[in-house]
Amino acid sequence: MSPSPLWLSIEPRLSFTKLSLCGPAVGTQLRAKLSPTPALPGALGLLLEALVACEGRPFAVVDANAEDVRRRPRLGLGSRLG
Repeated sequence: MSPSPLWLSIEPRLSFTKLSLCGPAVGTQLRAKLSPTPALPGALGLLLEALVACEGRPFAVVDANAEDVRRRPRLGLGSRLG
């Protein structure tokens, strides 16, 4: 049986990008405010890979701007990474 995924939300704002990583039974594990635009191309991908490597389990990403999430916020779960 695979481990329960962590849940990652990435919320772009005008002056920063908000990142929140949550795990089952432990709640929020990481909160961060990042630059609104990464300094290097591919930086966000590297960050996601590092989080998976550190935690040793996959995580799910929810796109809050996706049409299905806006219509049904509790059901619109994003893709699993890992």
